[in-house]
Amino acid sequence: MKVSNSWKIRLGVVAVGTVALGLPLGPIAAQAGAQSDASDPCPFSNTLCLFERTEFGGERFTVAPLIPGQGVCVDLVEHGWGGRAASAINTSTSSNAMFQSDDCTGQPMEIPTGSTPHLSFSPNSVFVS
Repeated sequence: MKVSNSWKIRLGVVAVGTVALGLPLGPIAAQAGAQSDASDPCPFSNTLCLFERTEFGGERFTVAPLIPGQGVCVDLVEHGWGGRAASAINTSTSSNAMFQSDDCTGQPMEIPTGSTPHLSFSPNSVFVS
């Protein structure tokens, strides 16, 4: 299927307009820096919650893809969370992955659905889907 030039221009304007308005094009970072509730430290569905202490303690950073099921890399360094995560809860139905790099390259560590009270390293990026 051939896309006409007028559609390409319209799509470009929508994308530029969306960026100019500050609307998200990638992941949704919700309640970054919020304290976790001990009774339900990650009350969100289809979300990866990272915590600054083991056993889901301290500040919480939550991230989810803008479009559920469509994977996206999140640079934690850019959000002030590089090297901070010590535990995680994945409420999505699929595994996510964390990386030592800030661009989701290199050897991933799987974050399966459910709770991971002790991470083996503090990630600088995560891939969520």
